[in-house]
Amino acid sequence: VVNLVVELFPNIYHAQIFLLNESRTYAVLRASTGDVGIRLLERGHRLEVGSVSVIGQVTEVGRTVITRETVGSDVHRRNEFLPDTRAELAIPLRMGDSIIGALDVQSKLNDSFDEAQVGILQTMSDQITVAIENTRLYQDSMRQLAELRSTNQEMTGRTWREFLNYQRERE
Repeated sequence: VVNLVVELFPNIYHAQIFLLNESRTYAVLRASTGDVGIRLLERGHRLEVGSVSVIGQVTEVGRTVITRETVGSDVHRRNEFLPDTRAELAIPLRMGDSIIGALDVQSKLNDSFDEAQVGILQTMSDQITVAIENTRLYQDSMRQLAELRSTNQEMTGRTWREFLNYQRERE
């Protein structure tokens, strides 16, 4: 998805997805574009929920944050791997009332994101959220199915042992 965003929008040079950790204290980078993205993922890049950063604010408040000019911004925090960023947009990944992460895009151009583009990226964010939640539900179902199989095997084995012991005692 992040690669698609960069391909579809010529004003966006970097895109990434953050997901909240289990304790909901950090937004952890889970997908990122290019060599920079690989390096950020390798180092386990994360930002604290509520921190003075675009991602920190989006994941705490749950509203889209647009930094039209990063120079002098109170919210944007410069990333040494992304020094060319002049504008940043982050959209919360929301499932009902719950924030699960954020889609973050960056541009080399000041005041780069118009209303139409924000709307398209919001729609993509909603679809990303549904896909992530569906994946989580599928993984939970598979885990529960594995547990049920294990329990079933254990109970079947126990029942057969009891039956065989009963047969031996009868003989």
